[in-house]
Amino acid sequence: MGCPEPECSASARSTTTRGSGWSRWTWRFPTETGSGTTSFGWELPRGIVGPDETPAQAAVRETEEETGWRPAGTPRLVARFQPMPGMVDTPHEVYLVRGARHIGDPTDLEEAGRVEWVPLRSIPKMIRSGDILGSGSLVGPLGVLTPGVVEE
Repeated sequence: MGCPEPECSASARSTTTRGSGWSRWTWRFPTETGSGTTSFGWELPRGIVGPDETPAQAAVRETEEETGWRPAGTPRLVARFQPMPGMVDTPHEVYLVRGARHIGDPTDLEEAGRVEWVPLRSIPKMIRSGDILGSGSLVGPLGVLTPGVVEE
């Protein structure tokens, strides 16, 4: 169980049959993006894999804590990647889950921000405008939008 590295991150994207997925609008320390300096943007729920869980289990847990939605399907791996190889060793895994059920308010209030279902077709425009924060939140949706990346 757990991650093979001392710390690794897992995130999940849950989608509906209509092609929408949730994301959360959240605050981060100021970063430079394509649209200028900002401290708000869209992210996928994510977090550190616990010692007694798999990365897929962590992705599901983080989704529940940060959005109040429980992924309903089986997590499918979208990508494994290192966001800055050669500089930082932080393995990431991103999962896709089809379907989710609302179970209540987010329990991780530091991460919650605003939770919304975002149409997948709007992802390219959000990338161009610099509204998506972090490589983990870019890799997942791009993998889902790229034919052949996620095994059906």
